[in-house]
Order: sequence, then C-alpha cells, then structure tokens
Amino acid sequence: MTPSHCRKVIGVASLCSAALSLVWYRSVFVSSYGVLDDYRLVDQARSGIGAFRINEGHASTELATGRFIPSLLFTTVWRFVGDVSDLRYISLLGFVVVVSALAMLAYFAAQEFDLGAVATASTTFAIVLLGVLLPGSIATVTWAQKATQLLALPAAIGAGVLASRLCVMSIRNWLLVCSLLVLSVFTYQQFVMMSTLPLAVAGVNRFLHNGDRVILKRTAVVTAACFLTLLTNYIFVYVFDSTVIGESSVAFPKRVMLLFTQTLPFAIHLRIAKEPLLVTITAAMGIAALSLLARVGRAQLLLVVAVMYSTGLSALISLGSNREINYRMAMPIQLTAWLGLLLLMCVGVQNCRGQRAKLGAALTLVISLIITFVGLEAMTSVNGRIVRANTSEWLEVLDNVQIAKESNSEGIVLRMEDTP
Repeated sequence: MTPSHCRKVIGVASLCSAALSLVWYRSVFVSSYGVLDDYRLVDQARSGIGAFRINEGHASTELATGRFIPSLLFTTVWRFVGDVSDLRYISLLGFVVVVSALAMLAYFAAQEFDLGAVATASTTFAIVLLGVLLPGSIATVTWAQKATQLLALPAAIGAGVLASRLCVMSIRNWLLVCSLLVLSVFTYQQFVMMSTLPLAVAGVNRFLHNGDRVILKRTAVVTAACFLTLLTNYIFVYVFDSTVIGESSVAFPKRVMLLFTQTLPFAIHLRIAKEPLLVTITAAMGIAALSLLARVGRAQLLLVVAVMYSTGLSALISLGSNREINYRMAMPIQLTAWLGLLLLMCVGVQNCRGQRAKLGAALTLVISLIITFVGLEAMTSVNGRIVRANTSEWLEVLDNVQIAKESNSEGIVLRMEDTP
C-alpha cells in the first residue's frame, strides 16, 4: 500500500472512529455546561484577557509550572470564550488534537508493519477509539483548560515517528526532532516520553527481522534528548519561580513508593475506580493478549520489553511531580501501555504462520473485549465529569475569584440550574 493510499485509509478510519466516540462525548460537545473548575477561567475570559499577557491569571500559573506554550495559547484561545456554553469548543479542540496524534501512531503501525488496507483501517479504528476512551483521556479531554496542554501529545508522537521513519538522520532532521521534543516538554512534560514508543517498537522489530541496530541507537539518543529537555524545563521553572520546586507536598521516597503502588496500577486500569473486580478483569485481558502473543514466538517478548520500556519512562516522569498521581497525569502512561499492546497485536498477526487465522480471530476478540469494557465504563465517566452547577455552586466560584461586579457573571448565572 502506497503512503498516499495509507493516509487516505487512516483518515477515513480516524473520522469514523472519532464520529463513533461522539456517542460517549456527546454530553461534552452538546450541553451548555462543563467541568466546574473551567468556570473560573470563563470568568477570567469575560473579565478580559490581554493578548500575550502571560504574567496574569491562569496564564501565569501555566508559566510558573514550565508550560510556556499553554500559557501563551491561553491568552489567545480563551479570549473568544464568552460563556460557559463556549467550553465545548475548547474541549473539541483538545479532542481533535488527541485524534490527530492517535492517527499518527496508526500511520506508523501501517508503514512499519506493512499492513494491508483492511488491517490498516481496523488498526486505526482500534487505536483511535481505545485512545480517546481511556480514563486518562476522558479526564483530560473533558477538562477544557487542559486542551492546549494536549498539543504535547502530537509533538511527542510526531518526534518518535519521524525518528523511526526517516532513512537518514541529518543534522536538519535531528534539529526537527529535538524541536518537537522541546515543544512537547514546554507544553506538558508528562507526554514527552511517548516519543520513545514508536522508536522502541520499530527498533526491536527491525532488529529481529534483519539485525538492524540503527533504530535502537536512535531510541537511545531520543531518550537522552527527552531527559535533557526535561532538565532544561526544570531549570526554566527554577529560574522563573523556585518556590514551585521547593514547596513539594509529597516527599521523594513516598513518590518512589507511589510509582509502584499507584502510578503504574493506574496505567492498566480501564476506568476511574479501584475495585478488586476491575483489577482482576483488566489483568486477565492483558494476560490473555500477552499469552496469545507468546504463541507467535519468543522474539515477541522483546517487543513486550520495548513497550514496557516506554511505559516505564512515561511513569518515571511522575517522580518529578510534587503531587500525587491523578488521571490527567496518568493519560500518557495509559496511552503508552494500552496502545503499545495494540501495536504488539499487529506484529503478532503479521508474523503468525500456520495458525494466522485462528490467532487473528483470538486477538480481535481480545481487542473487542477491551474496547467494549472501556466503552461501557466511559459512558458514566464522561457524563460524571460534566457539572450542571446549581446556584450555590456558582456562587462559591464567584467568591473564590472575588467578582466585584454582578454584571460580569450575569450571562453565566442564567444557565445555572437550581437543585431541589
């Protein structure tokens, strides 16, 4: 399949998958309400946001935490928000960004594993649908103020795909890859290690097929570049406001403990909950998928290690945070772990010989079960995050932001509902 044909197939499959996911996200893009925390930013927007004035309001908060790009974009994008109902357009922006990044990853899979048209379409459909329905994605996409931070996702994946697909890495190409990594880090730090997922999988895949170590070396270089950009961002934050680093609410030893007791478990959870049944079902589906892959050959275990490598790096960044893990922070970890599993399934089907039809059917069943389980749980997760605030809740928001004039909130209060 030619690259142009591949892009067309991926484009159509991505649109179909995105359209289907609107069944879950309809309450975000149709209702006149949003996440309660976003209402404070609506008030800032109605009070007036100066273009490129990054030292005021929410923009200054983004800047103080090293997210220069969202700080800059907040002063431009949010200037057009005049009411709570406009939050849907900001969330839609984040949704489109996530779908675009997932389509990039699907393009990488189609080209790297030489998938046919049907396999490319089904792989793209699965990657996009699962990617937007994971708990971390729901928690981030429904939160309008995080929409600009999601630009870090396509920047990171784009860097990894470029480094894995380019035949020759000239100085110009390396500068392009490093620029995307810097863009990702200064947009939202947690996403940058996702750049290693396509590289690690491609590196191991080519090494197994022809002994090519070039991509493995690029993986090591890009990993080092990720750490270097994170260090640069750390220095930026320290120079700008050292109190952000100094005032840590979680001691470092506890962060290490939380990495294994909370952060990594979040990566395999398929919904925002901690019930034992959930962990059992999730682990069972993961073990079933890995067991099917193991039947293809022992070489597949190296690909499993490649996915675990990228997942571990994504989780490792949480050690730099001064807060306990939340589902927004878990988004890149979840995406790396579960989308990496889908990539492994693609390889498994391609490398299977005599039992290819049976294995393909079994893997398809596992993927269907995973997406079905995620979809059922996502129904309540998405709707549960949309707040139809009543008058008392809105007054609390007004008190927190210290509104001086009642007229500033008049248009918004009219949309609030009173509860019995």
